[in-house]
Amino acid sequence: MITYVPYIRMPEGTIERNDFVSFCWPARLGFGWHEEALFGWPESKVFWEHEEGYSVGLAPIGESPSSL
Repeated sequence: MITYVPYIRMPEGTIERNDFVSFCWPARLGFGWHEEALFGWPESKVFWEHEEGYSVGLAPIGESPSSL
């Protein structure tokens, strides 16, 4: 299982991390999520629901890139 933490990207591009919630998902994220590298955040990447604009994202916690 992979543990994820939610992120939110605002329409102007600012990103917020939800420090109070994390959850386990039994499989990798499916088709349709847009991967983006994160810099200056605890996680190294996030998968956005929408490629541009306002979006909810999920970032894997403590997983090596090869296991995603």
